[in-house]
Amino acid sequence: MGVQRQGRPDRIVPAWRGYVLLIFGIGTKESLLGVPYYVCETCGQAAAHRLLKHSRRFTLFFIPLIPLGVRYYDTCTYCARTIELSEQQIEAVTRQTNPELR
Repeated sequence: MGVQRQGRPDRIVPAWRGYVLLIFGIGTKESLLGVPYYVCETCGQAAAHRLLKHSRRFTLFFIPLIPLGVRYYDTCTYCARTIELSEQQIEAVTRQTNPELR
């Protein structure tokens, strides 16, 4: 007959066993820059347009660390047409509709 040992093991193994947990990803932040009112090029209706800024960042443990890029969009609220604009175009539209920003 064999003898079975009961009790503590000879070696204590830590519960985490050397594994490291990293939580990372890419987050997007959307900012509303303004809502100018002008005629849409697509539908021909005079309607409000949403000027949006999308900022992408690399995140580590849900903390935004590294900016990855910025894009600007113009969305018609009547027909939902969305186009990407440059920063200069956004500034020009904002200055036309908000003269106090000059």
